[in-house]
Amino acid sequence: KPKNKKPAPKRSFEDELGDTSRTAVKKFRYE
Repeated sequence: KPKNKKPAPKRSFEDELGDTSRTAVKKFRYE
C-alpha cells in the first residue's frame, strides 16, 4: 500500500479495497 497518504480514521475492509482499486486504476491510466 502506498505510504504517502495521511493516516485515515479506522475504515472497513471494503473501503480500503475500494481505495486500492481506485489507486490502481489511476496509476494504470495516468502513468
